[in-house]
Amino acid sequence: MDAKSLAIFLHDMATKKSTATKQARKPAPKAVLDLPGRLEQAMDFRKYPKDRGRYAKLAKTADVSAGQISAIVNKKRLDGITAATVVTLADALKVNPGWLLTGRGSIDSADAPTIEEFRSLLKSELDAHALKLLSDK
Repeated sequence: MDAKSLAIFLHDMATKKSTATKQARKPAPKAVLDLPGRLEQAMDFRKYPKDRGRYAKLAKTADVSAGQISAIVNKKRLDGITAATVVTLADALKVNPGWLLTGRGSIDSADAPTIEEFRSLLKSELDAHALKLLSDK
């Protein structure tokens, strides 16, 4: 995905209006509306076993502690979780980081930008914003 396509994708995700007013929708289960619920759903989506080693397997893939994942899922540590941690988990699960962060969009990462593309676009946007701020002075 080139930078222009990535920018269009991010813009579309940020400005997409809900179609809930146009058609009746079945509400999402409450558990999926929060990060712990989406993390569990992502592990189910990627067919992680529902056994004691579930968090350890993700921890090894994502290079984070199993305790941290367990604390997130069990809602013991939700304050202070960084977006970088969530993006790392999304990358390890091969799910859309925007969906894991916000619940919007598709769970599948096939339509989402790669982590490298996402970081590159954010850096270029931040650099452009910084240059604009400097030129405004």
